[in-house]
Amino acid sequence: MPCMENFILYEELGAGSSSIVYKGRKKGSLNYVAIICTDKAKRTEITNHVRLSRDLEHPNIISFYEWYETSSHLWLVVELCTGGSLESIIAHDGCLSEDVVKRFGWDLVKGLKHIHELGIIFSDLTPAKVLLDGSGILKFGNFCLSKAVGETLEDFFMLISTSEEATEEDNKENFDNLRKRLQGSPTYTAPEVLLGSETDLSSDLWALGCVLYYMYTGKPPFSSDSHTELTEMILHQDPLQNKCDLMPYVLVSPDKVSELKPKSGVDEDNTEAIFLLRYSIQSVCFLGHRAIPVDSFYPLLPFPSSQANNRTNITCCVKDLLHTDSDLIVSPIIDNPKILKITPVRFDPKTLCVPAYSVEKLRSLSDEEWTVFLSQLCSSLEEQNPSTSHFSSSAPSSTAIRSRLNLLCYLCCVVGHKVIANRLINSKLTMFYRRNKVLRAMGLLALHCSDLGEDSPVSEAVSALTDLLKENLKNSKIKQFLLPPLGEFLYLISSQEEKRGSPEGLWFVPAAAYTGLMRSLREGDDSVVHHMAAKAIENISTTVSGPSHHLATTEMGSALWFLFTHSTVEAVRVTAVSSLSRLSRVVPAVFLAVIDTCGPVAILETIGGAGARVQQHLLTAVATALLSSRIQTHRITQSRDLVLKVLRCLESPSTVTRAKALLLLLLLMQDNTHTLLYCCQHRLVMYLERDLRKATPLRENPSQSGYLPQCLDALIVYLSSTAPVIMEDVLSVLRGVIGRKHPSTAQSKQLKHTLPTVSVVLELLSSQLARYVKVLIGDMTQSSICEDLIRTTLSIVEVLSQHHALITPYHSAVSMCGSCPTITSYKYNHCTSLFKLCLHSLIICLQLSTENQELWEECLQCLSLLVQLYGGEGHDCLSPSCLQSFSHMLRTHLRYETPRIQRTALRIIKRLVSMVRS
Repeated sequence: MPCMENFILYEELGAGSSSIVYKGRKKGSLNYVAIICTDKAKRTEITNHVRLSRDLEHPNIISFYEWYETSSHLWLVVELCTGGSLESIIAHDGCLSEDVVKRFGWDLVKGLKHIHELGIIFSDLTPAKVLLDGSGILKFGNFCLSKAVGETLEDFFMLISTSEEATEEDNKENFDNLRKRLQGSPTYTAPEVLLGSETDLSSDLWALGCVLYYMYTGKPPFSSDSHTELTEMILHQDPLQNKCDLMPYVLVSPDKVSELKPKSGVDEDNTEAIFLLRYSIQSVCFLGHRAIPVDSFYPLLPFPSSQANNRTNITCCVKDLLHTDSDLIVSPIIDNPKILKITPVRFDPKTLCVPAYSVEKLRSLSDEEWTVFLSQLCSSLEEQNPSTSHFSSSAPSSTAIRSRLNLLCYLCCVVGHKVIANRLINSKLTMFYRRNKVLRAMGLLALHCSDLGEDSPVSEAVSALTDLLKENLKNSKIKQFLLPPLGEFLYLISSQEEKRGSPEGLWFVPAAAYTGLMRSLREGDDSVVHHMAAKAIENISTTVSGPSHHLATTEMGSALWFLFTHSTVEAVRVTAVSSLSRLSRVVPAVFLAVIDTCGPVAILETIGGAGARVQQHLLTAVATALLSSRIQTHRITQSRDLVLKVLRCLESPSTVTRAKALLLLLLLMQDNTHTLLYCCQHRLVMYLERDLRKATPLRENPSQSGYLPQCLDALIVYLSSTAPVIMEDVLSVLRGVIGRKHPSTAQSKQLKHTLPTVSVVLELLSSQLARYVKVLIGDMTQSSICEDLIRTTLSIVEVLSQHHALITPYHSAVSMCGSCPTITSYKYNHCTSLFKLCLHSLIICLQLSTENQELWEECLQCLSLLVQLYGGEGHDCLSPSCLQSFSHMLRTHLRYETPRIQRTALRIIKRLVSMVRS
């Protein structure tokens, strides 16, 4: 149809069995939309969707714009939601935290309430039909199977189908297909609907409960591959029977609650008890030089049993560690010397128009006395503040101005105390604050207030400040007076709403207040104004209440990034990137949009040359974004230079920066062994060993545990769980080519891709991190797989030692195998196997020995020790065949090279045998 020629199609966003969704734009417009192309076979469902959704206007419902028809398809133009479906989010994250479930659940409740108020039954509510927009708001998006209250959907569909030209046979076939399509998803279907009843309001609420359950647990309350079994479960089984599966995750011992909340991270020397996060049973096994009993810690996270569980476990661990109290410190906007130097305030008590009560006196006033004092204040302000417009040119007499200023200076001196600020801000005094001379007192009230009443007139104060800001957007001097109190009031409202858990909000904040902050951030060239606006956003975004969500937009993210990259004042740059990091914590899509716009290269280039504080905030923002986007993670890992820039952050003198870099590397390396290999080739293990040595004294004293050791534990747990997976992948590839003289092209490609990753295992085993692997092996001694691996490995050594023609060309490498430190792991549980390994290592050295007198003496001393230790009778003694082998070797004269290496190997064998003997 010609109308579709007015749209430009960009990339494909998703596809189903009969439809494709594109990102598009109407020519002449800068607004992007979603364009759905569907087969005409879906005409009935599309018609139903259009008739029900075209007039719906709600923040939690996807807006419908227009639709067209071409020769073979139907086209719908709707609101663009870039966050994907709720189903895809759960598939990536595994499950959602309680806070996110509450926020998302509130979106669903508000949207469904609006739908029901308009007389519409959604009918088939599933996670796939709920989409997430760029600002993190859930929206209902598919009304194909919805209906009006009292309506039978089957009758409506048949009416649409029979209105078209078709034969009776075609109508019968369409009717049969229609009945199947009307069934919807049985997983979220209410029991009465399965029994034949029509969908209604209560069935929608059942589906809503199932979706909430799915968000929190990561799986629907009833699940089965069999439709019959699923129906039986829904009709007869109680979903709460599954609650036992959640117990290990939601029950916390009362004496461990304090360990779940990260403490302040300001002290980078880790000399205080900060960041006391929970330990897993794996992370505490590896504690440097001294082992701490595993039983002394409270395990909360199970060891991952599969790749999917491992990914979920890593994601949860990084989320727990990523944001700390040091990232969410709130500093004042008003009277902040880093923003603007303020002259100290003084007042003259002799000319004060109210009693000059001290702070102690004001705190001790009774309610009646306080009412009298407050009346005096209001009367004085009312007399001195005639009804004039804001910043009017008309002014009272000079005596009145001096008296007013003296009174305001007095208020600025006393409102810095919490009790007084609480009483004043919850009174009607705020209503008299209108001119710029009282803005400082207003800001100080909001700054020091800790308890805000629901009837407090803060909304009027915010509206007045917003109006003043709107009138003076081009006056930088006045904005320097307006922005601090506005920012303090907005933070006060957001923190109080978060404290009270009110999703809807208790105090009205006009949208123009957020617009004013945005414009102050982007317009003009006054660095003080920019700093104040950025500081206000930074403080507000520490909360996850309504005001922070109003600020968490992609436009705000772009403005903050522009300010960070173009400002020449370092304090402004730090505040801007800190605000961006905190907004990304509220809505990760904020920083994802920045990455999409600028590219990961520009982001990580900035990290390389920045200071410690900027690096910390940028690393946090990038990690937060990658937690919700595997696509961006893949983009970064494809560039080795970008991974190397993150590795270079491990050289920072700041422990917090190194800890953040470890968490980001953990996200980049998960499920990507080649990125792990690249990191190991560029000194990752060396960095870990260095920080491990520094963290060991802290580990031995849990009361001084720091942030960096926690992040080290997380990464080491992952590395320890990855090493066996790498070996299994290598062995699996090798099994596939056993017996084949010429592997296929696919097998050769797989070998080239997989075999190099063995170097990762070598790096781990040859470092101090091998102690952790030793603990794991000790726990696995009951496993038949471990026994088979040990037995097979020792058998290989035995076979090689009996065929010197095979190993003589590689004498240097073979002679060093006897000094492998990992064999000490078996000295207690595998004495016999250890003896065989030592014995055959000695035979190898004898085979490679020469007429060198010193080397020969070393061999004889080792042989003497072995005979003394294992002589006599028993299963672990020298057998006749072993003695014959020694006799044969001693009588044989062989070639030699590099005797120094052979002597070193023999000394190590002697030391090893002496250890076993003692």
